[in-house]
Amino acid sequence: MSDQKSVILDLSLKEYFVGLMSEVKAENKLSISDISFIYLSDVLEANMLLASDKSEEEDMSVFSDLMISEHYLKAIQETTDALGSYKLRSVGERALYQVGFFSEALKRKLIGLDFYIQIGTSAYSGLYQKTQSPVFEEISFKFSSYVDLFMGISQKVNLQNQADVLTLFDHLNERDSKKAEQDLINLGIVPVKSKKASNQ
Repeated sequence: MSDQKSVILDLSLKEYFVGLMSEVKAENKLSISDISFIYLSDVLEANMLLASDKSEEEDMSVFSDLMISEHYLKAIQETTDALGSYKLRSVGERALYQVGFFSEALKRKLIGLDFYIQIGTSAYSGLYQKTQSPVFEEISFKFSSYVDLFMGISQKVNLQNQADVLTLFDHLNERDSKKAEQDLINLGIVPVKSKKASNQ
């Protein structure tokens, strides 16, 4: 049997995040349904890609305390179910990501972690009432646990290197960059090349 380290797998950025989620889930003995796991991995990937071009301060300013309150109120007052669901989902996902990845910054704010957790829980509860989706019901009940999940992931991905990680993945997959491969190793990430890179 060949050395596992020499095996080249096809790994997307999303699969990298899924791997991190699986590690944290196992380490913390979290119970997450398969469908919620997929949904949460999508939330994680979307927010990390969105935040990769922003500093922590810029990312935190997107939804200030006042803004997230306003967004939530507008969402629950929305008369159109589809638009109301979209707005609630946006608030819930943002609250989950910000508490999970910026808990230290939130602790320094006048309205802190509990406020965001309450908003996120309420957003997913309202989303479940509108959609009857079991995913949103589960997240509304386990919001705090999923915040812990994202906190664990944030500890594994140093936010100061977040943009670097995304860039290095691109260089490794698109150009088969040896430097990108070594830099990923230095960040504690086992680099895995895509088929595109391995066929070049």
